Amino acid sequence: MVDNTELNAGTGGDVISTDDIGGGIKVQRVKVQFGADGSAIDVSSATPLPVRQENTISTDNSTTALLGIGGNFTGTSEDVSQFSTVAVIFDSSHDSATDGMTVEWSTDNSNWDKMESFTYTAADGARHFQFPIAAQHFRVNYTNGGTGQTTFRVQTIFHTVYIGTTIHRLVDSVNPDRSATLSKSITMAQAAGTGDFVPVQATTAGNFKVSMEEINGVAPSLNTGVRDAGTQRVTVATDDLVPISAASLPLPAGAATSANQLTAGHDVTVDNVAGASAVNVQDGGNSLTVDAPTGTPVNVQIGDGTDQALVTPAGDLNVVTANGPPGPGTYDTFGRLTIGNLNNQVDVQFFRDTPQNLVTVSTTGSGTAISNIGGALFSSGADTTASSKGVSETNVIYRSGAEVYMVWTARFTAGVASSYERIGLYNTNNGFFIGFEGTSFGVTTRNNAVDVTVAKASFSDDDLTGDASSLFTRDGTPEAIDLTKLNVYRIRFGWLGSAPTCFEAMAPDGHWVIFHRTLYPNLQANPSIRTADLPITVDISKTTAGATDLQIQTDCWGAGVTTNHQRLDDVLTDASLANTIRAVISAFNGTSFVNIQATVAGNLKMSVQEVSDGLDIGAGNAGAETQRVSISTDDVNLAAINAGQ
Repeated sequence: MVDNTELNAGTGGDVISTDDIGGGIKVQRVKVQFGADGSAIDVSSATPLPVRQENTISTDNSTTALLGIGGNFTGTSEDVSQFSTVAVIFDSSHDSATDGMTVEWSTDNSNWDKMESFTYTAADGARHFQFPIAAQHFRVNYTNGGTGQTTFRVQTIFHTVYIGTTIHRLVDSVNPDRSATLSKSITMAQAAGTGDFVPVQATTAGNFKVSMEEINGVAPSLNTGVRDAGTQRVTVATDDLVPISAASLPLPAGAATSANQLTAGHDVTVDNVAGASAVNVQDGGNSLTVDAPTGTPVNVQIGDGTDQALVTPAGDLNVVTANGPPGPGTYDTFGRLTIGNLNNQVDVQFFRDTPQNLVTVSTTGSGTAISNIGGALFSSGADTTASSKGVSETNVIYRSGAEVYMVWTARFTAGVASSYERIGLYNTNNGFFIGFEGTSFGVTTRNNAVDVTVAKASFSDDDLTGDASSLFTRDGTPEAIDLTKLNVYRIRFGWLGSAPTCFEAMAPDGHWVIFHRTLYPNLQANPSIRTADLPITVDISKTTAGATDLQIQTDCWGAGVTTNHQRLDDVLTDASLANTIRAVISAFNGTSFVNIQATVAGNLKMSVQEVSDGLDIGAGNAGAETQRVSISTDDVNLAAINAGQ
């Protein structure tokens, strides 16, 4: 119902803006604003109203109603296309039916084509899962096992942003029924003496190739063997008889000068040098059995992987989005937020060393590059013709579909005629940078060695002069940027030949402000730049420009792309950055996954199942590639061997 109030026409006074909706009815127009009182901004297409969608707890797919023997709870189908992740937690006093814990997905709310099923075991406690949105419609389906429940709780939460998969403790067992994110990683190791990291090799059968460098912390001697030092000699042998020459052995009196293979039914006895009972070695049914003497034997053990450890995040993964509305492509067709990680390929902190040791420096005339109060100071000096330049030692390597970025700090000296002060992501022929060209500050695009500069007064979005519409604010109040003070800047571009380029500065309030954009799509026939593999460059130059000492102070540089993917043949050096990932090596033993064991010194314990390259050192079976390994010392005891045996 609409209540109308009639206003009689008058003269003088203020004019109220209205819309005529017909029938003699007019509606007053009202502006919507957001922000602090006195500095609020009108909502418009350029400054839309920020909104945030909250997570939702589903009542249709949550329950506490108990189930009897074989009882079933099926939730009500819900449209989840506006969410990114579904999280479900189950807790029951008794086991479910086999695969009775199920989440279901449907594209048409009729055919439930995708089902993910698990078996609930009460002894394991509550189970929780996180699923990315697989289809438009979702529901929970739970079937109880052979005992009626005394407690039962299911809760479903719809999340607007992606959340990680189930997290386990380091001591938890890994079972094939547990959910996990599959990660295929390349194992890299630092090559001795070079500093570079190279991929660890594998055999064609998928086994690690290893080089034995030490045993029990001591480098092995694979020729003579040193018993007292604990170094073992490993003998790789076949079943073929090898003649032993008496001339090459220091034999004691009465020792045999040859050895023959014994017929079946014979044991081997090894004397105990301490005078205790001898050790009898027998055939234990295709296995070697050693009857140990009295006393405590020295054991060699190969681990079975009973201990385990899983890598977990040290804390929550916090995702921070910039001020303002999401741009096109921020969400995929199912409404899920798409996120790109920052991957620094150029990473320089000038407090760590001199500029000359961190970047490639070149100067002319009175130009210098020095360490200065935690940063680097590039100066032209007083000569009328002078220069100072620094270029990062590595380039940003572009990846198609990822964004290239550079973030840095800089303060400038006010420019003078016949000079320039530049810093950005560029080389001699291509790139983007900011700075003074003569006395004018601006942004520059360099394409095929041709520079196009836009002066500060003509910036597309914010001229940073502190006018009322500026987003460069302190405590919500716009203020002009002072280029002679240290400020934080950023350049971003997606390239692909013609993606827009954004130049940004960080406001004192801590948010990024786009001050200029170049909108290349549908603008020109040629690409904006000819290559996107670019270094960071800072460059000051004067040409007969007076005695003013032009300076750029800069503290840190970071540049890279918003993807962690690299080519397998990319060269890694000591300066390369990488995520620290501690991986647990697990293997499937036919029943469950178990962790591979290591010695106290950090060496893998191994059970040799095959050796590549055609070596046959097993029990006479070349096809099985089974190897026989003999661990021995230099002591020779042939007292138990005589010519009659």
